[in-house]
Amino acid sequence: MSTSPVTGLGPGLHVLPSTERAAALNHLAASLAVLGDDASRASEHSRDVRLHVVACQAQHLAGEVLDLLPAHDTAGFAVPDPAGLPAAATAVRAALDAEHVRPLPRELGISLGFLLELAQAVTP
Repeated sequence: MSTSPVTGLGPGLHVLPSTERAAALNHLAASLAVLGDDASRASEHSRDVRLHVVACQAQHLAGEVLDLLPAHDTAGFAVPDPAGLPAAATAVRAALDAEHVRPLPRELGISLGFLLELAQAVTP
């Protein structure tokens, strides 16, 4: 199996493709999509603009996570049913902490951390 470079990891660092990594990244992307959907629904009943930022950023970051995978590995991407904003934020945190998700490009990891902080700040 050859190595697949992931940009932003640092010089000389490579990630070995694996079904476990593909599944973990698909799960993270799906969790981000649910967070975005739940934040969007919550923003319909609130004047808090941070909900809109969470919704947009979560959808954008889901795409960035999927971009880490070869095209054939995104077939497992399935978005679960909405669970509400607090549960969705918890699911993203759990997916981000999964064993095979790391390493991530530095910028993506930082963005995910800020997103989770903002999601926590707007969670009732």
